[in-house]
Amino acid sequence: MKSASSYIDTSINLGRENSIYFNYSVPSNNLKADLNAKILMNESKLMINENSKINFARPIIEADNQNLYIFSPSGKITNFFYEEVYGLINYNTQKLSFYSLHDLKSIDLKSLFDSEEWGFNLPDIKVEHKGEIKLSTLRLNNAISLNTETFYMPISQSNKIEFDKGSIFIVDLDSVFGSLPSRFMKEEILISLSGIGLTKKYDLTFSTNINFEPSNLIKNSSFLEVSGNDLFKIDLNIQKNSTPALKLNSNLKNIKLNSPLNSLSKNKLIKLPTEIFVTNFSNPSIRVINQKIDMHIRDLGKYEGYISIGKKLPDQYKNFQKETGLNLYLYSEFLDEKMLISMLPSNQEPTLIKFNKLAFEVKNFKLFNNKFSDLSGFVNFKNSGIMGNIIADELNLDLKMDQTGFVKIEIKDSTFPDVEFINSSQSGSDTTINSRLIIKNSSFGKIKIKDLDMYLVNNKKKFSLNNMKLSSNLISIKPTQKSSTAFFSIDKIKPLYKIRGDFLIKDSKKIPYLGELADFSYFNGSINLQLEKLSTLSHIEGDSDFILKDLVIKDSLSDSLAFNLLGVLNLRNILGKIANLDLSINEFTSVKLGRVEGDFIFNESKLRLASPLFIETNAAKMRWIGQINKNSKSELNDLDLNLDLRIRVEENLPWYAAILGGASSYCWFSSAK
Repeated sequence: MKSASSYIDTSINLGRENSIYFNYSVPSNNLKADLNAKILMNESKLMINENSKINFARPIIEADNQNLYIFSPSGKITNFFYEEVYGLINYNTQKLSFYSLHDLKSIDLKSLFDSEEWGFNLPDIKVEHKGEIKLSTLRLNNAISLNTETFYMPISQSNKIEFDKGSIFIVDLDSVFGSLPSRFMKEEILISLSGIGLTKKYDLTFSTNINFEPSNLIKNSSFLEVSGNDLFKIDLNIQKNSTPALKLNSNLKNIKLNSPLNSLSKNKLIKLPTEIFVTNFSNPSIRVINQKIDMHIRDLGKYEGYISIGKKLPDQYKNFQKETGLNLYLYSEFLDEKMLISMLPSNQEPTLIKFNKLAFEVKNFKLFNNKFSDLSGFVNFKNSGIMGNIIADELNLDLKMDQTGFVKIEIKDSTFPDVEFINSSQSGSDTTINSRLIIKNSSFGKIKIKDLDMYLVNNKKKFSLNNMKLSSNLISIKPTQKSSTAFFSIDKIKPLYKIRGDFLIKDSKKIPYLGELADFSYFNGSINLQLEKLSTLSHIEGDSDFILKDLVIKDSLSDSLAFNLLGVLNLRNILGKIANLDLSINEFTSVKLGRVEGDFIFNESKLRLASPLFIETNAAKMRWIGQINKNSKSELNDLDLNLDLRIRVEENLPWYAAILGGASSYCWFSSAK
């Protein structure tokens, strides 16, 4: 009784209004002393330790020779309300044993755990509490059993975990463990609970394993598509003064990553140990870490954050962690232009994804079959468009794109040995291009460009090169004296070809695109023409004056090239009829025009020679005066020309020397039609 009295003095705060019943019988005639006592109070407190206390509402205390009994119909133990509590102090063992029942409401738990920061609701809970206290040391040992009602926890805007009547156990008001039958994404799962520090800075972890499909959280884009599902180990951690954190671990064995980037792609058979972190469930944030990707999307709704592909985000781009929008970093052993273009946003990208910056480092870069090493680049996606720079050995490229899709590309001090990407098929494709191209001090194949500036447009309707200005070792282009711009265009609907400008060209076979159309060593002239069909030169109008040297025309190309002067001037028939030559011999399967000098004016009805047309071939020298009329199809057809012709006879037909007596190696003919 002495120890119990001391405990009451030090640990129990009795109320001010108490009713006391006391009966004590002194020992006599070998009878032991007998004690019966009862105390009725309006309220009191029992201090277990500095962190734990019990508030009693209208408690009853009873005492006898062996025990002190305590009962209260309601009150509060630490931070938990109870419906009723029972207690017993044994004088011999010096222990207080107790039992309590609780009906915890969701609203009380919210204020206790700051659950509004978590983004999910808490359930109503039925609680049984059992324990004992060593009076000499005030040490508490207890166990709490909790049975939860149904509740849920959101993981994303469209997915949540539904809990159904879980069982939870708490030991010594500190450690917690339990099991929670649940349902997530139509799959039944069992979640285990563990935790510590419930009365201080609580740390709770919900754990389970689940077959999960990452595409439900990660939206597909042009640079990454995720498909498949795999087993994920999931831990949900809840700590005081912190937002809940969801951690997922998986080898992604059955997950496929599809990307134009090899460093990001993965088939289903390859293991890729991966950690995924999700926080702030009301507005989810996601972090992904593995050997291929380092990603942190701070706001999954807006796709705001960074994605580092190939390795961990370098220190020089740490600002990507705080930048607005989506920021991308790429490290790769290899990259080509197709992969790079696929990373750029298109009009089909989701409008919620706002790209901000793109940085990349590539060991080996291939641009249209041209190889560069140690490439680095940076692209800034602004509201008004895109700005970027690419640097490597022998490559320096700047680009700008506005909101309309117009691209300005500047290349300087660069070398492109392979120029196959500049070909005639480009003008026939439907790839949409709207750009300005500026090149300085750079080489493309055998062309050494000092300065180039032009506008390139290509779509389903037209292909055009506008405002052309070019200075190089093989070709120079500038506006004519009569015009402010030089251009070349193809209207694909009609079709209609147009060309205008002053051109100086050397060795056409070394010049991309042009080398496919013609073979000559020199051209210097002013051109302002339009026509509908290259093979027949139909509906041709405009004017041109030029000097052309060493033009080679083969029969295999004669039906497709615009410069087929054999067809226009009918040279085969003229030479054959006037000179009676056998033009079937091998020499005439390929005609070389050593020099052509002319001044043409085309209108709706004819081609007029503004000045004599001079042609030197491997067979003759000619001087033409007059015009060529057009037929009903607007094709050059009827010759109305005076021709002075000088034929090289002895080199072509040796028997002519016998007839002419070897007097001359040339024969002059004059003819008119």
